[in-house]
Amino acid sequence: MACDPNVLVEQAKCFQCALTGDMFAAVDILLLCAIRDGTGLSCDPQALAAQARCIHACIPTGMLAAVKLSLLCQIVNP
Repeated sequence: MACDPNVLVEQAKCFQCALTGDMFAAVDILLLCAIRDGTGLSCDPQALAAQARCIHACIPTGMLAAVKLSLLCQIVNP
């Protein structure tokens, strides 16, 4: 069952020790990808943190906002 993105965001915010600074942008990208693709995400905060770290490692810090904007455009204009 797909998890509510709002719930996932709240969970991520609770884990600021694991998700700080640009990591929150990575979580946003993760959630936007899930919304766009209609996929469910693990509600486990540790799994969410691990996925965010992967995104953070693959996308240069300065590009995170651009990637997020691109995903938003794809969602609004499929």
